[in-house]
Amino acid sequence: MAIHDPRPPTFPISRGGAGGGLYFTVASLLVALLAVGYVLIGMPGLRDDMASAPGRGVTAEQPAAPADQR
Repeated sequence: MAIHDPRPPTFPISRGGAGGGLYFTVASLLVALLAVGYVLIGMPGLRDDMASAPGRGVTAEQPAAPADQR
């Protein structure tokens, strides 16, 4: 014969840390937005075609390659 328990079952309820997923999602979207903006700007600091004189603030571009290379 089965034993009948008249009390309803109880389940543990987590009250803390409910917004953790929201913070992670917002932070992920912010990082993705910053990465896309960095790429759209043209990745400053990674250009090899610019040379600068130290301490003078003078920049010089490298000469372009001739159009008819043989």
